[in-house]
Amino acid sequence: MITAGEGIELLRIARRSLEERLRMSRDYQPSRPVSPVSAGPQGAFVTLYEFPKKRLRGCIGRIESEWPLGETVARMAVESALRDPRFEPVTLPELSRLVIHVSALSPLVRVKDEAGVVIGRHGVVLRARGRTGVFLPEVPVEQGWDAVQMLDRLCTDKMGLPGDSWREDGAVMQIFESELFSEEAPGNPGTGKAEK
Repeated sequence: MITAGEGIELLRIARRSLEERLRMSRDYQPSRPVSPVSAGPQGAFVTLYEFPKKRLRGCIGRIESEWPLGETVARMAVESALRDPRFEPVTLPELSRLVIHVSALSPLVRVKDEAGVVIGRHGVVLRARGRTGVFLPEVPVEQGWDAVQMLDRLCTDKMGLPGDSWREDGAVMQIFESELFSEEAPGNPGTGKAEK
């Protein structure tokens, strides 16, 4: 469990890494921040939203990581801003209008089928036909999907496969939990309280 203070520090690490990268050259490598949480490898996603509209501006992460959490967050913040293929790269002036969300992920656990997925609690990683797709726990809640709808949409929207591909022999479904920390406004981590 990550404390509110640790969540605040993760948000600060993400913003500081973005500011440093956007002021530097293409060869910039993020400094290795000391994670306030753990020294062991941990996956994380960093999501950028326009404020106050909450329109998505970038989201990239690693389900599993070889880096400690602080470093994973620093690297994924830069990736979200500059390498999300759905968007043009974020500019330094634009950064002052973006809020940052950090999702710290638990280890993966394999489940047999949709009965092992609790909407609002579990994110899902699905591997089928040589492809991989991921939805964070908040996605089906935001969309109003049940577990079957989420898995169907994971196949079609993220993996380019028929909707029921998750039911095929050889498909591997894994779940994870996520602790979400969000800035209240650009550069303001607020209380650092995790959202549920």
